Amino acid sequence: MSLCERDSLSEDLRKKLIDIGSSNPLFTIRPGQDCDLYLEHNIVDAEYYGVASKEKVMKRYEAKMWLVEEDRTVKYREIIQEKDRSAGVLPAPKMSVEKSVFKGKVLFKKEKGVGFGFKKPADASSFGKVYQYDFDVRRIRDPVKQLVEANGLDVKVEKVNIQFGYMHPVYGTTWGTVYVDQLETHGFILDFEPTAPSTTFTVNYYQAQFQWRTPSWGGLFGAWSSIYQNYATSDEFTLTGNVLHMFITYAPSVTNLQGDSSNYVYNKKEGRWIQKEGTIQYTSPYSGLTITEYWRGYLEFAGTPSASSFAHGVGYQWGYVYLPQSDEAIVKAKYPYAIWDDVMQAWLVGFSIYLWDTGTQSYVIPFPDPFIEPVPASNYNPSGH
Repeated sequence: MSLCERDSLSEDLRKKLIDIGSSNPLFTIRPGQDCDLYLEHNIVDAEYYGVASKEKVMKRYEAKMWLVEEDRTVKYREIIQEKDRSAGVLPAPKMSVEKSVFKGKVLFKKEKGVGFGFKKPADASSFGKVYQYDFDVRRIRDPVKQLVEANGLDVKVEKVNIQFGYMHPVYGTTWGTVYVDQLETHGFILDFEPTAPSTTFTVNYYQAQFQWRTPSWGGLFGAWSSIYQNYATSDEFTLTGNVLHMFITYAPSVTNLQGDSSNYVYNKKEGRWIQKEGTIQYTSPYSGLTITEYWRGYLEFAGTPSASSFAHGVGYQWGYVYLPQSDEAIVKAKYPYAIWDDVMQAWLVGFSIYLWDTGTQSYVIPFPDPFIEPVPASNYNPSGH
């Protein structure tokens, strides 16, 4: 093929690819700055409100393309970009952090996601599903691949392992890019460690539960009462790097359960695994009302987390009913001593402390402090004020 013919094919294919990006509702293709063509598909882009914060989640699929005529190949480099941002919106601020992670390993499978939160701040009636996505990379890649192959060229897919950025609330944005397979490296590499393999293990321990009411079930709030101690139970954990993942379960079983997945992240300063505050929602088997729970806590291990290294754990559980204050009669028909919480704009129906140990438990009330560090809070509120 002559140089003129190659140039003609390159321009023709370039135009066809841009046209397919204009006609396909899932993605766009445009000329790139550091590549021949740039493809973009937004997987999810949502802003919503948590208990005391404004949250943002973004995930985007990108592909950079180069037309290599001498090899009759289109080089197709894939990237997944993820950003999560959390910033305080109530009077007691919390640190604003934004992180970005680009992971090539998720590009070759389907991925679904759903999130729940508040669409308006301090508006209990706005709680619900704030985003949902169903991503299958084949829906994006296959139309491009089919068009390229129909024009007599092959597609060479290159996988970007990790690209990342981090926005610190004080120091601002730092970022870096890591490409493997002899592709390229640029930017600033920030204490990068390869993704660790996941290990799953089961911890057996004793559990104690105390409620901030007397008597423990259905009584007035204001004093601790013991429900039980030395209850033998177990949980399964999955360790990946400095993150521990587990699922919160209930007995008796609940219905319409959402948000039962929970993560603990290692805090080097504390020497503990701190639970990322999570929100769980379900229908109570006792009252038939929708319960919204918030969990905070921490775990301690003697070294690397494993079935044999577990030492101690603390968990805080708040239970709320998100009905208007005017629905007091409905709530108190099921929970006579429920308390209206102005900060949460919901009815507090339960607050418990859980303690986990490998040896015999003999806790005595009162505790030194209801909130055992490093989980600060006041007024028994998960939002921390």
